[in-house]
Amino acid sequence: SADSNVVVDYKLTLLDGSVMDQGTDVEFNLQNLIPGFAEAAMQMTPGDSIRAYIPPAQGYGEMGAGNIEPNSLLIFDITLKEIKE
Repeated sequence: SADSNVVVDYKLTLLDGSVMDQGTDVEFNLQNLIPGFAEAAMQMTPGDSIRAYIPPAQGYGEMGAGNIEPNSLLIFDITLKEIKE
């Protein structure tokens, strides 16, 4: 559900292949994530791995974030390891 905590391995890359962030065994609350990542995670079951292409409107939008330029397409490789209620 939208208020679950999940444990994931993930890698965030941009369209040009630049790796912007990655983590292993990271726990997130889905409410605290960008909408596109949360939506992708809610479609998964533990053990699933996907590549999610997240458009700017579901990512960091016109503001960007840190070293991620505004209106960037985000490419997340996500492995869902656990769902915590």
